Formats: sequence, structure tokens, C-alpha cells
Amino acid sequence: MPLPTTRHPGPIGVRLSATESAGTDWGRVRAFWARAGELPAIDAVWMSDHLSDATLPRNGPALEAMTTVAALTHLIPGKWAGIAVVAATFRHPAVVAKAATVLDLATDGRFILGMGAGWHAGEHDAFGIALPPIAERFDRFEASVRSVAALMSDAARTAPGVTLDDPAFPLRGATNEPGPASAGGPPLWLGGTKPRGLALLARYAKAGDRVVILHLTLGERGKSTPNYAQQKRTEAESAARILGAEARFGPWKDSQIPTTEDAARWLAAQIADLKPTTILTHWKNSIHKDHTATYRLVNDAILYAALDGARTVRATYYAENWE
Repeated sequence: MPLPTTRHPGPIGVRLSATESAGTDWGRVRAFWARAGELPAIDAVWMSDHLSDATLPRNGPALEAMTTVAALTHLIPGKWAGIAVVAATFRHPAVVAKAATVLDLATDGRFILGMGAGWHAGEHDAFGIALPPIAERFDRFEASVRSVAALMSDAARTAPGVTLDDPAFPLRGATNEPGPASAGGPPLWLGGTKPRGLALLARYAKAGDRVVILHLTLGERGKSTPNYAQQKRTEAESAARILGAEARFGPWKDSQIPTTEDAARWLAAQIADLKPTTILTHWKNSIHKDHTATYRLVNDAILYAALDGARTVRATYYAENWE
């Protein structure tokens, strides 16, 4: 009997990354997944997608991500499996869609398909895989996402199928049978930065939720160039517009976020005003003092807001810090 599923994983997951897996072999990877399956606190297990060790200029051990997830997902019953992210340069999107469909079926609708443009020059060169210039690479990445989304749609489940007039990856009455377990296919997590990447993320985001990005500082000490703080503010406002979100700003200077009750009360007032149901913030372990301060402030502010009657926050998620 399929286990009950939700559309999104819980707040805690683990990833076996090429930046952390030097010397990894099959036995260690299998043991990693088996242990994750035993721990109730772990909601999801992820793989990165590299053909060699991404910490090296070229070569080094790496297990192909999609077949690894397919082979090991039985070790994590009831949990989510994901790949962050499938490189668009490695596989034709029709192959990605068919493989992702199998993984969605095998996990009873608990697979997350991450997609990215590809970046590691050494592995592309070693295996003879083309790595186009970034503009062309992103064109193909966008085309791959369009193709996968079309093949995961309900229209692709039966004839006459889907048709996509795309110069890179055309579809001509294509069906994806049997279809995925999840309506519309597994959730897509897209890797992208800069305005074009953000625009792509926004295009495939689920509409309807209000999103507010609260910047406690402008990060103005990252460079000593004149007007850098204003540049950062302008970039943040532009990114929010592209994503269809709102940008707000805190009163503190870079690296000077306090962990005082007054600071927590200020943030609690923001929570009371915005009434969020979900908060995504920094994790406590960081070499940057503002990240650890933010973690503490957010948790204190949620408590203060609740004590004052603003009990809207149902889930708090913590993102990996940049380091």
C-alpha cells in the first residue's frame, strides 16, 4: 500500500554532495542512505549530479545520481529523495523526464527533480561532453525545463500527447506513459542565479503565495566601493520584483546584528504585521556572526510574536549557509 504523501518534504534533509564525498564508494553511499532511512528526524535524502569529484579539476570518484537514487530509495521508505541538481548538459530532457517519472513512481510521489545548467569544465572535457558558453548553456537549460514540464503534464499521460515547437528539444505528439505518481510530476527545484536565473525560477513557481524577503542588513561591507550599500539594496529590490516578491530591510549595519531583546521585539513586530505561515532563515552554525545572530533572533521573535497573539507561523526552515 502506498504510504501517505505530502507535496513537500519536511524541514530536515541530508545530501551526499560531490564537495563532501571524496573517496566515496558504493558501500559507503549505501550505508549513508540506510542510516538516513533509520533516523526519524531526517525527511529527505539528496544526491548531487556529477560524473567525477567536483572538488577536483578533473576525474575522481562519483556515482551517477539518477541510477543511485533508483537503487537506494527502498532504504528510505516514507521519506523524500531528490537530486540537486541534474545537469542539463548530461542528458536529453526526454530521458530526464522518463527517469524522473520512474523515481516518482518508486517513491510513491516523494521524488524532487532539481535541474541546473551544468558548470564543471573538467568533467565535461574528460568525458567529451560539450559545455557551451553560459548564454547558450542557459538557453538549453531553459529548453530542457520546458520539455520536462511538458512531459510531466497531464496532457502527456495519453494521446494525442504534447507538442512543443522548440529548436533545441522539440516534442511531436509525445506521451509519457505510464505517467508520474504526482499530479503534474515531481516538484521541480531549479538552480539559477542572476536576473535570468531568477526569472526562470519565477516562471515555474507555484502562484498564489505572498512572499516577503526581509534583509536584516545590506551586506555593505562585502566591498569597499562607493555606494555599495545602495547597489545591494537596488539588486535586492530588483530580484524581489523578478520573483514576484516584496523586499523589506532591517535597521542594522553589516556584521552588527544584535541579539538583544529589543532586536527580537522589532522582528516580532514584522511577524505580527506580515503574518507568515512559513519562515526560511539561516541555520545556527556559521562563521558569519550575522547568520548566527539571525538564527537566534528569528526563533526569539517567533516566540515573542506568539506570546503577543500572532501565532501564524506553522513551519520554520533553515537553509545551508554559504560557507
